[in-house]
Amino acid sequence: MTSLTRALPQEMQARFELGFERRAPTLSPTQRRLSAIMSVQLFKAVLLLVLQAEEDERRLLVGELKTALGRYLEPLLG
Repeated sequence: MTSLTRALPQEMQARFELGFERRAPTLSPTQRRLSAIMSVQLFKAVLLLVLQAEEDERRLLVGELKTALGRYLEPLLG
């Protein structure tokens, strides 16, 4: 694994954690970290599928990913 493929998810996770801290300051550091990990992993799981899809399907897949992440995060962020 290249340093870029390792660094990108770590950077994304750090940004998610910062966003969670700002939007939901009552979340514990552990919950922020776990939620950031899950969010990044959900994104990574769908990314290759999105990149390989034709344009019309890509838009639909991105919409589904947004829905999945939104439904996961809504209870945490309100």
